[in-house]
Amino acid sequence: MITQIGKSMEDIAGKVTAQSERAVNSVEQAAQRLAHEISPAAEQLREFASDGVDRLSVTIRRNPLASTAIAAGVGFFLAALARR
Repeated sequence: MITQIGKSMEDIAGKVTAQSERAVNSVEQAAQRLAHEISPAAEQLREFASDGVDRLSVTIRRNPLASTAIAAGVGFFLAALARR
């Protein structure tokens, strides 16, 4: 009786292990597919952000006085919000 219970427990453990391995493999495959699909979108976002920073940098260099005034205004506004 005890050996039968032990054998049943081993069978159950084997089945649980096999199911766990299948679940892990499934999750790994899904993660790889998702990473493959997201990669082009992430690259486009990176390029868009880089272009935006470049344009902003050029604008600041062309209009330093206006850029300084805008930065001061934004800083003043944020300081006023922080006090509340």
